Amino acid sequence: MTNFYGANNCNLPLSFMIGLRYLRSRKSNRSISFFSLISLIGLSLGVAAIIVVISVMNGFEKEMHKRILGMLPHVSVENVRGNENDSAGFLQIHNWKFMADDLLGKQFSTAEIIAAAPYVHLDGMISKNSLVKGIRVTGILPDVENTVSVLGDFMLAGTMSSLEAGAYKIILGDDLGRELGLIVGDTITLIFPKLSSQNNRLEASYYSFVISGFFNVGAEADEFLAFVHLADAGELKYNSDRIDGLRLKLADVYSAEKISQGLMHYLNQKYSEQTHVDLVAKSADLFKIDTWVTTYGQLFQTVKLEKVMTASMLMLIVLVAAFNTISSLNMLVAEKHTSVAVLRTMGYSEIGVVLIFFFQGFLISFSGVLSGTFSGVLIAIYLPDIILWINNSGVFWVAPLISDPQISDIIMISGFAFLISLSASTLPALKAARIAPADAVRYR
Repeated sequence: MTNFYGANNCNLPLSFMIGLRYLRSRKSNRSISFFSLISLIGLSLGVAAIIVVISVMNGFEKEMHKRILGMLPHVSVENVRGNENDSAGFLQIHNWKFMADDLLGKQFSTAEIIAAAPYVHLDGMISKNSLVKGIRVTGILPDVENTVSVLGDFMLAGTMSSLEAGAYKIILGDDLGRELGLIVGDTITLIFPKLSSQNNRLEASYYSFVISGFFNVGAEADEFLAFVHLADAGELKYNSDRIDGLRLKLADVYSAEKISQGLMHYLNQKYSEQTHVDLVAKSADLFKIDTWVTTYGQLFQTVKLEKVMTASMLMLIVLVAAFNTISSLNMLVAEKHTSVAVLRTMGYSEIGVVLIFFFQGFLISFSGVLSGTFSGVLIAIYLPDIILWINNSGVFWVAPLISDPQISDIIMISGFAFLISLSASTLPALKAARIAPADAVRYR
């Protein structure tokens, strides 16, 4: 008998069989089975809730990347020295590809910088029917802009190809258009302040543009951004074909700071030789390089922090389920202490007793995490359809949600919840192993 139950030849399947038998509902331990079921359900709900919430936040973050960073330059390069000694021809419309090809083909591989496009920025006001709004106008080349921007994917009316040099047409954000009561084909007035070269006084210049389209990216850009052809913007701002700089699209947006540092060193070193500017003497750079981190970095960091904090708070549900597991197993140990004492008297080892109750905790943990993961992933996948059905039913309206369940998050959440719950079953199992056979059967 000692050989069968002993510590040296502990029969693992026997421990599992006894543990499974202890979990079966009988008249004497129905309350224990009930608490075990509550622990399983709580664990399942906690895991499912975390997966669904994190998936929704992933979808929100993904849309932010697509809409906000899709409209803003990941990295922008501007020449702060003006047109002086511009032998490289960087600031001219017909020569901008010289630097773009240089960055993409020589200094930086296409794995880092995907595309480049020229731009001209003008800040001013838009006027229509006595209504005036602040606006930022960006001059673009429509066919090139598609390589660095998602503007073409969010056109509500008209197309980007409607912007032609000399046609003085403009594409507005949908929110701005609705606020001013505009439609395609309307003529609006753009007002830009300029410093007079004669008396150094600020004067306003007025230009008429025809609306050729509207875009809606569902972001702040819809309220103040507008696009015109690059040639028209250069004429308005510089009275020439000069441009402000290049906007670059990166393969990895989070590498913007690292790439910007490499760009600054390379451009200053190469083009200072061609422009004959002594940077040391001037104590300045030839180029100004900005990244999306400057303007929206804090927003994305806040979203990441919020995701971590939300997951941490929802993990409290898992902790509650873990405490329920401890309670139910402690009750089971208290009820079965006589049976455990008999097993120990027959030569069953302490390790075998630990495995009996540890296996019960394993069953609760595994079943709860598995059911929670399955239901959470299922809800996360079909959540947009569920929200759409709720809205179509007319009972009440819920804002559309985008869900993006990621395997790495699911594995991390499920694994962490399983470890917490499984660890909770260790204490009752160790407590059962310390039951003294003589004390347990003395008063029975």
